[in-house]
Amino acid sequence: MKNTKHKILNTKFKQGFTLVEVMISVGLFVTVMLVGVGAVLNTNVTHKRTLAVRQVLDSVNFLVEDMARNIRLGSNYNCDILSEYTEDVSSTVVYSPTIEEPDDCTEALSLAFEPMGGVYADETDQMSYIIEATGPESAFVKKISKVGGVTTIRDVTPNLGSNEVQLVIDHRQSGFTVIGSYPYPPDPSADPAFFDTLQPRVIVRLSGYIDYKNNRVPFSVQTTVTQRLIDS
Repeated sequence: MKNTKHKILNTKFKQGFTLVEVMISVGLFVTVMLVGVGAVLNTNVTHKRTLAVRQVLDSVNFLVEDMARNIRLGSNYNCDILSEYTEDVSSTVVYSPTIEEPDDCTEALSLAFEPMGGVYADETDQMSYIIEATGPESAFVKKISKVGGVTTIRDVTPNLGSNEVQLVIDHRQSGFTVIGSYPYPPDPSADPAFFDTLQPRVIVRLSGYIDYKNNRVPFSVQTTVTQRLIDS
């Protein structure tokens, strides 16, 4: 009799989980999985956005470095030429008035200079960078140069090659600043209004934002370039 009761008690203790316990366990498992999958997907989206923004910033930095290299080797910096140049039928750029004389400026949207190997008396061989507005906030960057007697006008704004990411350069926050462009005074009696003792330098700044799937990431790239030719 005692053995029979013991078997009945053991049978009761070997029963499985109740329906409530199973539902709670499945619910917890599904919740953890949803949170984990969501975190993985969010990390993947963040990685793609960071990679796209990084690639655009690399392109902008490359453009600024290319501009800085050409400006550093140039001379006779002159700015605010945006409304003072025309293109004739032969694609020759004509500046009016002359841009051979150096000139300081602040927050200008254009910069012209004598490139390395250029002839001072020939203004048609000037190299220029122009931040030209295409809308209330947007702009693109033009490069005008003359190589082998052929004038080239080229849009050097980074080409992203993707519809998912967009680069917008804000002309209101971008521009050129020229300091100390005037030549060294030939003698102490020279008019200081036309001469200075500063080594010419140019500040180049490109600002705007990168739009990736309606997510805006602002950027601002700036560099200071000092003329390599000693101004003395």
